[in-house]
Amino acid sequence: MVPICMKVYGRQSQDRVDWDDVICFVSYRDNNCHQKIVEDSFQYHFRLDLEYIKQHHPDHFLSPYNVARAVLLYHYFREHHYFFDEVHWEYISHEDLPDREPDSDGKGYRLWVIKQPANRQQAVFLA
Repeated sequence: MVPICMKVYGRQSQDRVDWDDVICFVSYRDNNCHQKIVEDSFQYHFRLDLEYIKQHHPDHFLSPYNVARAVLLYHYFREHHYFFDEVHWEYISHEDLPDREPDSDGKGYRLWVIKQPANRQQAVFLA
């Protein structure tokens, strides 16, 4: 199975006052492997009615963008105690992923988070 690769532009904050721009990369192979965290993100991050979504919008649970966002939320930002707001996303090819070790990788996913400096001249990798 060919991995789904996405680039997600967003911002992170530990206090919801001071925000840093970030560019995130997510690669995963199987939407179904991540369904629990997609459901949790809809219910707990967005406070959506799961039963309503399951009945009226079942495709949302398998949407690559929703899966990528849930992977970022649950496998990076929550673990590092950051709030995360996404701004824009796009599909990318496997060759467009960073060529360094992922910031997180586990069963069925890999992800990278790159903090954007205020001057925008040079990206700094988060430690």
